[in-house]
Amino acid sequence: ANMSINTLIIQTLKEVIPDIYPNFYPGKKKKYIVFNLENSNGTGYADDSPQAEDISIQIHIYVKDESPIRYKKEVRRKLFEAGFTYPSVDMEDFEKDTGLHHIALSCEILANTDLKEE
Repeated sequence: ANMSINTLIIQTLKEVIPDIYPNFYPGKKKKYIVFNLENSNGTGYADDSPQAEDISIQIHIYVKDESPIRYKKEVRRKLFEAGFTYPSVDMEDFEKDTGLHHIALSCEILANTDLKEE
């Protein structure tokens, strides 16, 4: 399921910031998103088999030389519209050494959510 969720996140957010990477980005772009999926807890059991899993997602927005506020708003809105829980803001930071604004969001999605094809 993780592959399709990766795809869903990238498809959902690429209009806001086109450079989106799972787990790690080593480059030097002025705007990018890194996301990671956290381990899931089985919810909704029937006959001792998990019917659905909540997957927690952390989204890290990095923006340089401009305010990150509008990206934060757009990312939260788009994720919510795509079926994720409304993202909470875990952290907002300005990294002096890199000059990057860093915003960390987290949200959840059910692993068996029907992924809508565009």
